[in-house]
Amino acid sequence: LRRASTAKHLTLLHAMIKLFVDDVRVAPEGWTQVWNIRDALDFIEENYAEISHIDFDYYLNENMPAHNGALLIRYIVRMKDQDIKVFHQPIENYTFHSSDSSMNDVMQGLVEREFGIVPAPEKVAPISQLQRLRKSKGRR
Repeated sequence: LRRASTAKHLTLLHAMIKLFVDDVRVAPEGWTQVWNIRDALDFIEENYAEISHIDFDYYLNENMPAHNGALLIRYIVRMKDQDIKVFHQPIENYTFHSSDSSMNDVMQGLVEREFGIVPAPEKVAPISQLQRLRKSKGRR
């Protein structure tokens, strides 16, 4: 935080935070580095109002493949239930840098759903064995 003084009062200027989430690559200059999901969630909980950008990698833990950028985005979306609104900046401020472009698309789709750009997929009830049998009219 920096203070800017004027003749009549002091104004508190907040430095906006650019967050870079990656377990291997080093953050570009001017970005704050977090290396894993736990550190990212802790940092976001403490600083969400000041975060202006987030750049996500998909593969965040070689030993735990389920700990990835998509999981982190899902956790961030759920934070709004605790009045922690992370996705408060323009959608262009949320970027993805995975070497796997298809995973960048997955993460982008999750963020776009949160912004209402892409509707969430409809949940389809599983078909029971009896329903399948009726549809097939007894044929196998």
